[in-house]
Amino acid sequence: MPNDLSFTGERFVPGITGNIFLEHLHRYVLAARIVAGKDVLDIASGEGFGSSLLAQDARSVVGVDISQDAVRHAKNKYRNPRLRFEAGSVTAIPLPDASVDVVISFETIEHIADHEVMLAEFKRVLRPGGVLMISTPDKAIYSDRPGYTNPFHVRELYRDQFHTLLSNQFAHVKMHGQKVHFGSLIVAEDASGQFTETNSRTMQTVSGLADALYLVAVASDAPAAAVAMSGLFSQDIQASEAVLVRVEHELERFIAGGDQIKRSMPRLPELDEATTAREAALFEDIKWASAKIATFQRNNWMSRAPLLTLIGRMIKVRLLYALSRSTLFSDRRRATFFRSAEKRDPMLLSARLDRFCQQFFTRIEQSSSLSADPRD
Repeated sequence: MPNDLSFTGERFVPGITGNIFLEHLHRYVLAARIVAGKDVLDIASGEGFGSSLLAQDARSVVGVDISQDAVRHAKNKYRNPRLRFEAGSVTAIPLPDASVDVVISFETIEHIADHEVMLAEFKRVLRPGGVLMISTPDKAIYSDRPGYTNPFHVRELYRDQFHTLLSNQFAHVKMHGQKVHFGSLIVAEDASGQFTETNSRTMQTVSGLADALYLVAVASDAPAAAVAMSGLFSQDIQASEAVLVRVEHELERFIAGGDQIKRSMPRLPELDEATTAREAALFEDIKWASAKIATFQRNNWMSRAPLLTLIGRMIKVRLLYALSRSTLFSDRRRATFFRSAEKRDPMLLSARLDRFCQQFFTRIEQSSSLSADPRD
């Protein structure tokens, strides 16, 4: 199977999980609803996963990308008689006039400066009454509010700018908003009667999708073609970005806690202060045993912990065990989850103590400093 392209942050590639997975796949899933039996251009097709998805129902799909490496990879990985890939630019599309029914352009326009030229090219290759489905981040929500700068973006747009740009080329524009809610939501902006969002902190309810991170539009000169496509693209909560971030945070806290215990332990003489090799080895044994005992003392919190705290810890441990068995992650990541679960599991404290005692007795038997006859 062809090797996957490296993830640089510029384009999405399969295998990347979290919000970016939801955002990109959801758009293509909805786009697949409108391309059945039609000729499609997927511009800036990148790795090719989206073009391949569209080709399952479309009459034909051509994926165009400026990267020769991406095009070469897509040709090798995705094989479908209705699908082909070509190298080309969004401002000079290698297709004849009026050659496709649908143009798909997801997260592309913000990467170039010549927006007007790009839209004119889309109109050129579209047949009369053809459809453009296009998305871009809303600069106000994506960049301004968090103070974030994406190094791959050349010219971002505010919502009004995006709508005006499309309206200058197409008679009808249907605007949507998209953001992630342990899944990805795409909601038509004029669907306020069918969809409302309530803030769980303020309890305020608004019509439609509030503060959408991405703007998704369907544009056409034919009014019936500019359709609304609302929907939820769901994901297992254990694979969600919020859970993964929390797990990483807990792992960092665990590691930091171990470092604090080491710093708080009484200072023992350094090896170069030992007067004999036997004393040096003895100090090493004491350090090792002290570190183990300090760990057990820190973990032996069950007898004094409130019931709710104990239940919360058990829930976290069960979650880590579940993540360690999930096939959504690599073997290395699953092993990390499993080690973290074992370290946190209060039910394994007695077992860890037994292992420590056995290790300690074995170390005494094998240690020349502890087993040697003091009369030697």
